[in-house]
Amino acid sequence: MKVKKIIIGLGCLCLLATGNVFASNSSPSSHCDKQADAALFLLDYSGSMMRKVKQGESESPKITLAKQLLKEITPELKDSEISLGIGSVAPFNLFLAPSNYESDRVSKALSEAPEDLEIFGRNTNIGEGFLEITNLSAPNEKNRVALKNLGEDPIFIVFSDNPTSTRGIELEKAFKEAKVKYRKSKFVLIYFLDEKNGNAIPSANLFDKYYDGLQLLNNKESLSSFVSDELFRDCAFNLSADTLFAFDGSSLSQKGKAEIKKVSSQIKARTKELLAASSYLSISAHTDRLGSDSYNQTLSEKRLHAVLNELKNNSVDMKLIKEAKAFGEAKPVTGNECLDLPRKEQIRCYQPDRRVEIKVIK
Repeated sequence: MKVKKIIIGLGCLCLLATGNVFASNSSPSSHCDKQADAALFLLDYSGSMMRKVKQGESESPKITLAKQLLKEITPELKDSEISLGIGSVAPFNLFLAPSNYESDRVSKALSEAPEDLEIFGRNTNIGEGFLEITNLSAPNEKNRVALKNLGEDPIFIVFSDNPTSTRGIELEKAFKEAKVKYRKSKFVLIYFLDEKNGNAIPSANLFDKYYDGLQLLNNKESLSSFVSDELFRDCAFNLSADTLFAFDGSSLSQKGKAEIKKVSSQIKARTKELLAASSYLSISAHTDRLGSDSYNQTLSEKRLHAVLNELKNNSVDMKLIKEAKAFGEAKPVTGNECLDLPRKEQIRCYQPDRRVEIKVIK
């Protein structure tokens, strides 16, 4: 199987996703469509968060490491449409009401978040704090008003130290209420383990996702993946060849031209950002496995050139495109379930393989 690669040009930044999403490199400049209206970061102020854990050659209280990690995460929300809030839970308090990212306001909020929690092992329950959030019963009126800006699908990210505990029935109750109030809400726990916790592996199922805080702090790739996976959608278009072309054809249909025009508009709207960020576009064309390798390779090349020409016709800056590849049938996304089907059913079954992908790469 041969793959033809055509190198075309220079650099760029981020697209709004349409259709199914494929993975792409992640950085603050390559984030695209938001996954949440708001991100509320909550520090667990249980006394045990003062226990120290090792990080490299030194030891630091877990609450200090949680704030350090928060400082790494929040700049990723710059220029996004995600409202950013910072507070504590157990007990609940807001240091920064949900709003657009501003560096000075975030720094001020973090400086106001105390690190000397004084008492170890006090009886706290983060569920009580969550109930104040979900039913707007916080004692502080400003906090109650601020919580109304969370939107319909917020993400709650908690920094705590006990991933194996459900933290009481209040937390379970709060999550159930939140799922009703915020139908698309998501709950993420970032945990910090000490010797008392041991090497506990998260077993509770209340949170949607669990992350090791030290791993996020010590591994930039893990941190980048966390931000990309939980807060943003990847920068990619997946265009069905069945929409763009007639079956077995390489001339764009009217519907296909309309689809390319829509994509072109989104690309052009971000051209300046893309060029400034030195990111690139990669375009690839794929066929199904019906027919010979050589036939499918030629077909994918023709379809690739048809898409490139239509992008150019729609005034897309072709310097954005770093590479264009025709893969033929070499990279199917379907498995083996189509192999023994009658031909008509195979054509339908192989539909996901017939595609054109446009991705942002670095």
